[in-house]
Amino acid sequence: MPVINRWYYEKRVIHVVYYGQVSKADLEESREAMDQLIAEGTPPMYLLIDSTRVTQRDLGLKEMVGFFKPHALAIVGWTLVIGADPIARMLASAILQLMKGRFRFMKDLTEAVNFLRDMDESLKALPVYEYDPESGAP
Repeated sequence: MPVINRWYYEKRVIHVVYYGQVSKADLEESREAMDQLIAEGTPPMYLLIDSTRVTQRDLGLKEMVGFFKPHALAIVGWTLVIGADPIARMLASAILQLMKGRFRFMKDLTEAVNFLRDMDESLKALPVYEYDPESGAP
């Protein structure tokens, strides 16, 4: 599956990394894994979605709407989307606005981490590290 769902910062910041070709089935599996992490987490939680390594999407608006569950967005303080192409940005923006989610687009992980540090005093020491989905190492 070309997606990794993991804790970026234990029980507080979820990191979702998409890479390669992403299908509807991949998105559904990712949503289930993300729901599990949200259930285990400690609010306020934050979601980092990194799509910088995606080479192809086989997804439309309908599939993307199904990815974001309103109850999950209510628990997540901010959803930060990193590296989305213009079409993906437009779709994500429309979906998250409809669902009343708090979100921002970020150019890279450093900008996203700095935003979280500014928004949440308890995350001032949040580190910046890239995650390599190929090796599984930060």
